[in-house]
Amino acid sequence: MNDDVNDLKHSPRRAIIAQILWILLVVGAFGTFMDGQAAVSAAYGIAIAGFNRFLNWWHARRAMRLADEDAGRTVRIVYRCALERFVATVAFFAIGFGRLDLPALPLLSGFIAALLGETAQRFKSK
Repeated sequence: MNDDVNDLKHSPRRAIIAQILWILLVVGAFGTFMDGQAAVSAAYGIAIAGFNRFLNWWHARRAMRLADEDAGRTVRIVYRCALERFVATVAFFAIGFGRLDLPALPLLSGFIAALLGETAQRFKSK
């Protein structure tokens, strides 16, 4: 369990670096081959994934602190995290598509690229 706690301490730093690299790559590609609004849309999609990563990290830290005290409470934290991530993702997509009128392809591409980057980072660290 000590390794898990240490991983949680260093995880945000690695995640931020990975997110910045993906922002530069994906936003640069959409800015180069499409237009400025497409680049902003891709950055917004990456930001949604980054917010999800933050929520996951925050709840995991809480769950690790409470792991020895109450297993039921830890399970509730995990389910609450999943619910919050789902609601936040749907809300951010609704705002991006509806209110901000961002193009769908770059927004979804940015979101998917950030998730793929996070997945690749997890495989690389193991």
